[in-house]
This record gives sequence, C-alpha cells and structure tokens, in this order.
Amino acid sequence: MSPLGRPPDDEWLTKAARVLHGTEAFTGQGWIATGLSPDALHDALLRIALRGNSARPIAARVQSQPVRIARLLGTDDPTAAQALHGCAYNLETRPFQIRRPRPIRLAAGGLQAASAEIDRLEHVCGAIESAPSHDRDKALTRSAAAWERRPLPRGPWPAEKLIPLVSSAAESRAYDAECLASQVSRRAAGRPFRDFESTVFVVPKKDGKFRLCTDYRALNEFQRKVPFKMDTLQSVADVIQRNDFGMLVDLTDCYLTMGLHPSQRKYCRFLHPQTGRRLQWKTVSFGMSEAPRICTKLLRPLMGLLKRLGIRCVLYIDDLLILHQDRTTLARGMAVAMHLLQNQVGLNLKTSKCSFRPSREFTCLGFLWNTETMQCSVPRDRLWEAQRTARRLLKGGSTPLATRDLARFVGKVTAMTRGIIGARRRLLYIQQQLAVAVRTGGFTGRLVLSPASLHALTWWAGSQPWERNGAPLAPPPRAIQGNVRSDAATETVGWGGTLTMVGQPTLTTRGYFSGREQSMHINALELLGCWYTISALLPLAVPQAQWSKVHLSCELDSVVAIKYAMVANSRSLKMSKIGANFFDWREQNKLQISCRHIPGVDNTEADNLSRREWNASDWRLDPGLLSRVLRGWNCTIAIDLFASRWNAQSARFFSWEHDDRAIGVDSLSHAWKWKSTLYAFPPQALLPRLLHKVIAEEVYDMVLVTPLFPHASWWPTLLQVSTGVPVVLPCQSWVTTDPLDSPSWFHAWPLVVWRISGGLQYAKTCRSTIRRKLYAWQIRRQVRSVLHARTLVRNETSLIMAATHDALG
Repeated sequence: MSPLGRPPDDEWLTKAARVLHGTEAFTGQGWIATGLSPDALHDALLRIALRGNSARPIAARVQSQPVRIARLLGTDDPTAAQALHGCAYNLETRPFQIRRPRPIRLAAGGLQAASAEIDRLEHVCGAIESAPSHDRDKALTRSAAAWERRPLPRGPWPAEKLIPLVSSAAESRAYDAECLASQVSRRAAGRPFRDFESTVFVVPKKDGKFRLCTDYRALNEFQRKVPFKMDTLQSVADVIQRNDFGMLVDLTDCYLTMGLHPSQRKYCRFLHPQTGRRLQWKTVSFGMSEAPRICTKLLRPLMGLLKRLGIRCVLYIDDLLILHQDRTTLARGMAVAMHLLQNQVGLNLKTSKCSFRPSREFTCLGFLWNTETMQCSVPRDRLWEAQRTARRLLKGGSTPLATRDLARFVGKVTAMTRGIIGARRRLLYIQQQLAVAVRTGGFTGRLVLSPASLHALTWWAGSQPWERNGAPLAPPPRAIQGNVRSDAATETVGWGGTLTMVGQPTLTTRGYFSGREQSMHINALELLGCWYTISALLPLAVPQAQWSKVHLSCELDSVVAIKYAMVANSRSLKMSKIGANFFDWREQNKLQISCRHIPGVDNTEADNLSRREWNASDWRLDPGLLSRVLRGWNCTIAIDLFASRWNAQSARFFSWEHDDRAIGVDSLSHAWKWKSTLYAFPPQALLPRLLHKVIAEEVYDMVLVTPLFPHASWWPTLLQVSTGVPVVLPCQSWVTTDPLDSPSWFHAWPLVVWRISGGLQYAKTCRSTIRRKLYAWQIRRQVRSVLHARTLVRNETSLIMAATHDALG
C-alpha cells in the first residue's frame, strides 16, 4: 500500500494535523496564536521561511533522499517513480546524431547575463556540468550518487534514424553543410554522434535578474506528448469563497530540484555563449516540454497531504496558494505547508515573491483576486504595458508591421482575457489575420492590418479595457430560469426551437434562413438557430425589462456551435463573427446564458420543427417583378403584413411565427391604421378575413396578391375595394420562390396584384376613373388589330381582365 494511504502513521503528519486544528503548538512556532495582526503573522511566517531555506546546492535534491521522498510521494505514481530514478526527461525516440544549435543572437547585455547565470548554476547550484566528449558518454565521475549509477530500464527503443538538419540563416548554411558531412563520415566509420546540442538564451525577470532558458524546440519533437491536468485560473476561481484570506508561496528554481539521469544528459547539451565550452544540464531546465508535467506530478502528492489535513490550496507548477476564512488558521496552514516543502522535501522558498500577509486581495498567477467583490482583474502595470504596445502598433498606420511584434501583443492580451469582460471578443480580427500571416510567411514576415484589425487595436488602446477590468469569478445566480433547445436542418434550410421557463408552458417557433445564411456551414446554422430561438421566444415569456434576471440554459447537439457560442476564436472567421455578435447581443440585453451538449436523439422536438415542410405562406413573390408593378403605381411598401425574416418585402413586417425582427405576430390581431402603403400576400383561406378588416378599419392603401379565382366568394368584395387596374402576373414557376430560392409556382392559374383601399367612397371614385380609362382603351384597341380572338364582354370584370392581359402582352 502506498504511504499516501497512511498519513496518520507519520508522527510529523499527526502533529501537523493537531497544529492545524489549534490543539497543539508547532515546534518553534508556538507564537502563531489567535489575535495576532497581519504584520505579526507575516513576520512569523517569514522567519519560518528563512530558517527553512538552505544554502546547500539544490540540484538533484529530490533524488538525494529517496527513502524520505518515496514515503511522501509514494511509488504508485509512475511519474514520481520515474523521477525518483533520475529519469525526469526520458525520450521515447532517442536521437543519436548531433544537431547544430539554432542561431540565437544575444545582445551584449544578454550575453553577459547568460554567462553569469551559467556560472551560478554550474558552481553554486550544481545544475550544470561539463559535457564529456562524444566517445565517453557512458563514463561517470567517482562522485556520482547511487541513483546516478543505477541504470535505467531499457527498451524497446526504436532503431537509430538520421535526423535532418533544419533550414537556418544564410550565414550559417556553410556550418550546416559541414555538420552534415561530419555526421555522414562518422556514421560510415561506425561512430555516430550520440548527443544533442541546443542553444541557450536569457529572459529577464521582474526583479531585474535573468532566467536561463534552452531552445529545446528541436529536441521536443522527439518527446511523446502525454496529456496531464494542471490547476488553472479557473481552478483558482472555483476554490475561492467569499471573504477568504489568501497567502502565496513561491518555490525557488523548482525545475532545478529534479535531476536527470546521466544517460539522459547527453540530450540536454549546449555551448557556452562566450567560451564555447560544451556543457550539459544535470537537472530539468526551462524549455523542456516535459518539465511542467514532471513538476506537477511530483508536487501533486504533497498537495494531497495538505488537503487531507484540511488545508484549502491550489498549485500551479511552483506557485502555491492557500486560502481560509480565518487568518490564524490560514497562518497555521501556511506554516505546515512550508515545513513540508522545506524540511521534509528540501525545497527552497523565494521569500521575495511569497505573500505571508493574510489579505482578501492578493495576486496569483498574474491576476489580482478580490474575495470581497468576488472579481478577478488585471494588474495596472500589465494593462499599461499592453496599451503601450497597442499604441505603438497603431502609430505605424498602413505601414507593414512585423508579424512577430503582433504575435507578442496577441500573446500578452490573450493572457489577460480572464480578467477583462469581453476581451476575447476584441481579439477576433487580430487573431484571424495573425494566423493567416503566420501560415503564409511565418513569424519573420510582415503584414498590413485590415480596417477591422485596426478598429480592434484601437479598442485596446482606449479606455474600454480599464472600464471592463474586473470579471466576476462566477456568474451570480438569477431568479428566472429557462431552458432552450434548438436545431437547424440543411434540407429545408430551416431552424426551430423551444423555450421552457419555470412554471410556464413550452413555447415553440420555427423559421427559415435567408439566402446569404443558406450557404453557411451546418455548425453556423446551429448557432444562428439558437440565437433566433432565444430572440423570438424570450420576449413572449419575460418582459425585456426583466432580462437582467434571466438565466437560460441552451442545449445544442453541436459541440462546435457551443464552442463558438462561448466566443471562441478559431480558424473559421464566419463562425467567430457569429459568436462575437451573439456575445454582443447578450451583453447588450444583460442576458446570462450557459450552453451544454445534448445528444441528437434527445432533441427531437426542435429537430421536427426545423424540418417542417413548406406551405404557401413560406413563398416569396419575385422582388424584381413586384418592384416593376410598384413603379407603375408610383408607391412604396412600408409594412409587410404576412412575412418572415427571409421573405419580407419590407424592413418592417409582421410574422406568423415568433420573430425578433418582426414588429408583431399575427397582423390580423393588430389595427391597420397606418397612413402608408401596406403589402399582403396571405394564404387564400385568410382572404375573407383580410377584406372584412380592410373595410372595417378603412385601410388607407394596400397592395394585395391573390390567385385569379373569379368564382371565389371573396371576388366581388375585392372588386368593391379595388382602387387601381390589377396586374395579372405571368403564370410561370419563377414568379414565386421557396426558402431554397427555387421556383415554386406550379399551378395552372396566375397571380393577380391588386391595389385596394378601405375607403369605399374613394374606391368608388377610383372605379369610375378606371371604367372611363378602360372604355377609352377599348376604342383604341378596336381601331388596332385585335390580339385576342374572343369578343370583349361589356362588364366591369371582363374589361379589367382584358386590359391587364393586353398590357402584359
């Protein structure tokens, strides 16, 4: 059984539990008692940290006491067991040939800093040693520890293979050719190089010092990528409680505490930037792709011990955050954690970055956390730096910018999106253009920012980031809860959805996508369908004034649509735009929306709504044909009474289904008192009701489309309210179109466009004028050749029909 399963058997852990609960004083730290001020607690914990820190070399300290470390870490974890044997960086594919380090030019200051840091790590910390020659790789010094002499388990390793050299700058191509020739000659002699060289450089720290990093990009290509879970910013937000006190502990050179087995060190060699000496790392170093996983796996069991003692903590690589509601209990927990890390394991604390003063506002992982307001914000210095970079990029205007400079800005801003509300939304166009530039020209190219990217960059350079700085840790609970299910279908280019509010009946809606939307991908249609469902049904369930109290749970059967609904910026610019606009709409209406995936087999109702067959009300009269008729009458349509978002002939329209763009639902239930021209293309069954409403409300002016049915019961009434010569449309299939924009009129009778009015006296006057014009037209027509074989019938209906046919002939 692992030692992790027996923490009470250890005397120290039992005593630590008593100290944590306040029943026993800690050895040497009994003065951490109730009632001390934050300054006193800070001084006490600082004294513990300074006393526990050791000046001994820290390289391979984790392996120096394998019995104690095995007791704390346990051997069940394969990563911990691997690290205990000194195999913290084990390659699945062993590269044997030497590889020339990628050229990284260091300035004079950087060169001196790198040399000084190498000397410190070599002589003080013992993390670097001189590399032997190629033929003496297996030799060990007499001072090698027992764990270094213990061989690693071998095989099954892949066969040796040649590593191609990467392309480099023009001045180093000759060196590449020489290096390749040397490899070929040594392989022919049976003595290939069995090491791997990289380049080192320095990165400045906040305290003015430098961190030595190694360019392991070439080496990391041979490392098997093993997924693992780390604590993130969201982990910190999840563990924080209101009015918590927090303290922070930072470990010094955490990577350098993990030694490398001698058989692995030949892959971590580099040249001294000044003297040219061949050196190699004895420990894990910055740049290894495996370093974060090893560090997390090694320290996670230690955090498990603290959590078993009731200490609420979060660890991110080498940063440890401890939280508690009480200052004294927090200080005791911090003392226990420091004792475990320093005295039991042998790690050092960086006291300059530790926060030993209990506070409800603390900095962790580069963000400022406030447990009183439950907000996470970006520190002022980071925001100022990002804004200075944005303003510097804006000064260039239309001149080409270096792709690497824009990538640095995007990297800085992306790391701040957790603390600024809507920050990801403002990176949309910049990230898209940067991705295209990197794919086409790499990081060494140049690009010209588009107007959309310049607009987004202006947003970052202005005052908006300061006003939105301070994102809530968790969305506050809202009183009004609802559930939304939606779906889209490419066969009918339709969408449908349902809305179920707590304590209310389920509402349903459906519709069709416009011509521009029909060409989009199905994932984009799924996201649009969800948006249209919410905007159409929510006003019916909750007044818009109360939308700030509404939380909607959207259930979609498309994982990609859920991703972009959360404002994810990816390679699809169209979907990124839809997600960003959806976010702006939610923010404008103060809606709180969460999304989750639902299997398609459980989304049957919304699926059926989206696949419903078309009917006559879903057709649209050809806009060009209608505009010709309107020009002849010299009128303009103001309101469409029977339409939807895809077939409306006017910007203002009434819909039959619920639609957010419509000014109302079911136009027959509203008063038609407008002093403007209305348009109606209703189903035939609604024509009697429509004509009665026109007469009863004395409609000012209307353009009406009906089928040519002189035998219908409503035909005399239609003649009674007519105010103009009706136009009989060609009996062709293209006169109307369906949602797929395909011809849909396949009937044997044509359509007629009427101009009517509810003022009967005005209609009577218009009919007298029409009758005089028709008789005059009849005389002129008899003088000319007769186009039709039938004799004109001298009644009003026949005159109107003949005149229309002749006009179109």
